[in-house]
Amino acid sequence: MSDVKAFDQIQSKLACSRLLSTLGLPQPAWSVLASADDARQVELPCWLKASFSTAGRGVRYVTSPGQAVGAYHELAAGGPLLAQHPAAGTYAQVAGLFSHGRLVAVHTSEQAGLGVGGSAAARVSVNHPQPRADIERLGRHLGWHGGLTLDYLHQNGTPQYIEANARTVEPGNPAASGVNLPALTIAISRGDSLPDRPLVGRPGVRTHSSLALMLGAAEKSGSRAAALRALMAGFGRTGELRSREVLTPLTADLLSLVPVVIVASQLLLRPGRAQALATGAVRDYAVPPAAVDIVRARTS
Repeated sequence: MSDVKAFDQIQSKLACSRLLSTLGLPQPAWSVLASADDARQVELPCWLKASFSTAGRGVRYVTSPGQAVGAYHELAAGGPLLAQHPAAGTYAQVAGLFSHGRLVAVHTSEQAGLGVGGSAAARVSVNHPQPRADIERLGRHLGWHGGLTLDYLHQNGTPQYIEANARTVEPGNPAASGVNLPALTIAISRGDSLPDRPLVGRPGVRTHSSLALMLGAAEKSGSRAAALRALMAGFGRTGELRSREVLTPLTADLLSLVPVVIVASQLLLRPGRAQALATGAVRDYAVPPAAVDIVRARTS
């Protein structure tokens, strides 16, 4: 695990934006909102982000002063907000794995199917040299140890960084592309031998999660039919989804179907429950700022 000073610079959205600016890494224009008056005067449209949140739960897109003030009051309990201007392009991520600042493996993928909150329910691996170089520079600067991910929007591979995570994210697409991040993470934690050069995922590999696609379709449309079509397309691997299923591998693990059945039954009864289901899942796994403070107090 990286030291707490490095962790704080990534975990906090405000601190991360400041760090990216210090390193000269590309990102949309941003500002700090410390009061409702700041929110009332912010340049619109923009994204307002709580400094500590995950899975899009602390993010609001605002287009009017009234929306901005309402979002400020909703999100500012944890401190000032980040106001981030929109950027153009396709959503993508670069995931890096580090051993005391040395890049061990890196993978870039872009969104190929929509999940809840705009997440990537389907992915295709891509060849983006600049994000790979940028995350290596970031990890080296921080002396990072473990997983690190940058979210970005890109046009022809040129990024604008919009978010960071102090961990690697969805591992299925990297693994299908030749980079097994979980296995390498275990090797780092055990002190095993590591590759001499960074492993790089090969481009053009498609993966998806049928469950995540179903949730995304239900949230976007509020339609039972749309949710069911998305699920069937994922399992049938039709159209652009002629790709590998990463969350429900029925041929290898039939019991993985159980969560899909449970979620599908709820969505078919009430399609509007998609966001509530996602929010509940995030609440159960997310590490809140209070937990970070407890760990910091016990290790200082």
